[in-house]
Amino acid sequence: MLDVVELSLGPPHYADEPPASVIWLHGMGQEPSALIPTARLLGPPGRPPRGLFPCAPQQPGGLGGGRLVRAWFPQSVFRLDRIGLPDVLAMAERLREVVDAETSRTGAGRVLLAGFSQGAVMALVTCLLHPAPLAGLALSAPYLPAGLAAHLAERRTAANAATPVWIAHGADDWVIPPAAGALVRDTLLGWGHPVSWHHLPAGHTPFPAPPALLHHFLHSCQAGRG
Repeated sequence: MLDVVELSLGPPHYADEPPASVIWLHGMGQEPSALIPTARLLGPPGRPPRGLFPCAPQQPGGLGGGRLVRAWFPQSVFRLDRIGLPDVLAMAERLREVVDAETSRTGAGRVLLAGFSQGAVMALVTCLLHPAPLAGLALSAPYLPAGLAAHLAERRTAANAATPVWIAHGADDWVIPPAAGALVRDTLLGWGHPVSWHHLPAGHTPFPAPPALLHHFLHSCQAGRG
């Protein structure tokens, strides 16, 4: 299974019985720790969720040239529309192991997936193909290449056909254009998902929305799927 960093934000006894868990998927070229500051913003008051931070393997990516970076699948930032579908689906299977391990601890209805940039792609794929209903999906700077969208349209599971989705995208994002996030929004709305969309004055930044917005979404998902 992928290496996973775990973070508990509540009292020690919450580690065994957290009210919910969020699995955070970092972007290309990042370490899992890049999303820990966002997770900490979801801490007390109340019962904070457990945070899990899987670590992507080293793969060719980034600006190209064959340099190895942490990436969920090989890709150049200059060709976001081109992905190897088998690579994405193989990684989704590895991430499903992480999800299944956590749902065995908390129950599927208390596990959310969150991802930034390439991690948002993997969070989306992993959630929509999962056989059990997950609590919610939070995406920052997502994108969805056409071939992957067509695959999900055919293969997404009934269990997560109406999973609530939260999306944030920076208006000044030069890596993943805001139009790419809007396309993800419109695609998911067309598939019947409730989507909360946040177009914000930010660049290519993980989860740039005010913490209260994401905090509210998290707790509404906990209440919705118990």
